[in-house]
Amino acid sequence: MTVTEKNWSAMLGLQQSQIQLLVEIQAVAEQLATLAELEEYFNQRVQELEICAQEMQSPAQIFQREMERTIKQGFCEDGEMTFEEYSLHWLDRPVKYAAGTIASYRRMLKVTYPFIGAIKLSQLRPIALENMLVELRKR
Repeated sequence: MTVTEKNWSAMLGLQQSQIQLLVEIQAVAEQLATLAELEEYFNQRVQELEICAQEMQSPAQIFQREMERTIKQGFCEDGEMTFEEYSLHWLDRPVKYAAGTIASYRRMLKVTYPFIGAIKLSQLRPIALENMLVELRKR
């Protein structure tokens, strides 16, 4: 019998089988606490490594990532660009549309500006478009 078993036996008047079960439960509980602490420690180290990996990107890698994003989007957008600013930039792209097509696009976009022109692209949601369409159908 260990010291722990003797203490439980004296304090609670338990039988040997009950004491053994309590000892096993205590050992498992101690392991679980240790595993939980180990898991927490491991997760913290993983987060630290991820942060270090992000910080270790060279300026060239950061520039490359930003250029790829710009090329995919066709322009350089920040969180402050409004729909109207974007659409004006979009209309000025060097693409070959007929003059009538561009003029038609300008007329159609001009109708949208009172409804969504001032909304930042990062904040433009489908509900704003739905509300605009409801208002335009009333005309």
